[in-house]
Amino acid sequence: MSERLQLWQLNTMSRELFVRQLGGIMEQSPWVAERAWGMRPFHSLMELHEAMMQVVKEAPEEQISRQAMAELQKITWSRIQESIEE
Repeated sequence: MSERLQLWQLNTMSRELFVRQLGGIMEQSPWVAERAWGMRPFHSLMELHEAMMQVVKEAPEEQISRQAMAELQKITWSRIQESIEE
């Protein structure tokens, strides 16, 4: 993402645009953003992060390992804070 988005913008985006904007936040795993889109609206960055982590936690084991999930949680929170304003 080139410029920081506002949280309200994410909450009003189409699924396609939402995935395009956030698909790279989770280590180039757009399926996470696609599934999180249905959990809108997000009232805070933490809520967005929790939704994305919930998607990862509920993913089939073959889709993501536990070790990778722990790393993704740290990386994702950092990227959300850098990319989106409340």
